[in-house]
Amino acid sequence: MLNARKQDFPPAPHHPAAAKNQNPLCSVPLDLVPCFWSNERDDLLIRGYVDGNLKVDVLFAGQHGVQALPLLRALGALKVRKFRAARRQGPDLPDITSIRLPVTVDGSWLRVFEQDESGWETHYYNLVAVGWTIHRNIIAGQNLTDWPLCRA
Repeated sequence: MLNARKQDFPPAPHHPAAAKNQNPLCSVPLDLVPCFWSNERDDLLIRGYVDGNLKVDVLFAGQHGVQALPLLRALGALKVRKFRAARRQGPDLPDITSIRLPVTVDGSWLRVFEQDESGWETHYYNLVAVGWTIHRNIIAGQNLTDWPLCRA
């Protein structure tokens, strides 16, 4: 008998963040800076830069913010290391945006709308993180490539 069924395709990557935003998951290489805060929904947001100068906020959903603690520790340790090195050279401290941690973040893009002071509605994008990987050995004495991959 002839098999007339359609060919099976592998399932698309699925994560609740992608389903909620109706956007596919992607991997984005970016540099994170030690500038982070939380919003009214207790989501953790970390400032990052794509391609060196395109600013983006990486969002770790409230229930997944705890899983980003190793990333926050790495950013804090990098900041302390850079500030100590700068103090040895002189009184001027480095700009916070010059302290960068190269990572790859897996996630989906979320479009956010905001009104400016004149009442016009503008939009920007947040990267809703579902996982991340640190690229290089940044912190002296610790090999970050040996850290387990953290999935948010």
